[in-house]
Formats: sequence, structure tokens, C-alpha cells
Amino acid sequence: NTIFFLLYLSSCSSLENQVSEINDPYEKSNRAFFKFNQEFDRYLLNPISKSYKNNVPKKIQKGVSNHLNWISIPNSIINSGLQLEGENFALSSMKFLLNSLTLGIYDLDENETKFHTLDYGSTLAKYNFSEGPFVVVPFLGPKTFRHFSGNIISFSTGNSKYFNEINNYKNNLIPLNIVDKRKIFSNVIDD
Repeated sequence: NTIFFLLYLSSCSSLENQVSEINDPYEKSNRAFFKFNQEFDRYLLNPISKSYKNNVPKKIQKGVSNHLNWISIPNSIINSGLQLEGENFALSSMKFLLNSLTLGIYDLDENETKFHTLDYGSTLAKYNFSEGPFVVVPFLGPKTFRHFSGNIISFSTGNSKYFNEINNYKNNLIPLNIVDKRKIFSNVIDD
């Protein structure tokens, strides 16, 4: 239950510091999907994550986490450009290019290059698209409609053969990424 609350907090993009009234016209289905996600975590995701944490060597886990983070950097590069964030664009590009030498498995600058992770949801927020209603998505958790739309844009971008191959590769990594993130946040979630 805590995982979905944390995911909601991290997925909401807001340009204002004010808290707006929760727009939840789909409360009944949201509650059903929330319960489904809780059960999925309890009976499948959490046990798999614990097994991964306990049985895979720590160096391999670190390499997997590094690679998964590296493969997501182009999303920040693109959205930095769309948001006209020149410094973030340059820093994320440098980080990606440097760690390309190891396919991201080893972080060559040892996390010295700091940049903001940006996605299409934050780009839509930058251009004042409305948050829309609150929805709970099976497997993905709670999101505003704007952020969920950003996820759809992210999954559907790229028409060339090259981009399709990259997207297919990234899509094949989704289960591993979910297990890795569940492992990373397990202490927070369990608390």
C-alpha cells in the first residue's frame, strides 16, 4: 500500500506549491485497481524482489540498477530539450555518453554528474496541460491523467527501425526494472 502512495507522490508533477482538490471521479474503479495492485505486490512482486535481493550477487544487482538507470537517461535528454532546460540537457547527455562506454553497467563518473530526471508528464506540466482526474492503473499504480498520458507518449515514441529496436529492448527490461525498483524501495515500502 505504501508503494503506491510513494509512486503517486513521485509521479505527480506540479508547477505550483499549492495542493489542489483531489479530482477522483473514478473512485470506485480506482479502489478496485488499488486493491489489485496491493495483492499483486503482496503475492508476486514482493516475493520475487526478496528472492532477487537475497540470491543475486550485490555487484550484479548494482550493475543491473546502473544499466536500467542509464537506459532511461535518453528520456530525460529529450524532455530537457522539449522543456528548454539547456543545463539539464547538457548534463544528462554527458552522463549518457560517458557511461555508454560500459553500456551503463558501471557508472564511470561515480554519480558525480547530477541532473533532474524529466519525463513527458513533466513536459506536459511545463506547458500547462491540466492534471486531469486521478487514476489508478493496474501494475503502474496511481497517476494523474496528465502523467499517465506522458507514460503513453513515452511508450509510443519513435517510428524508425532503430527507435523500435530500442523501445523493444526497453520494454523487455520492464519486468526487471520493476523488480529492481521494488528491491531498492523495499525498506520504505515495508515501513
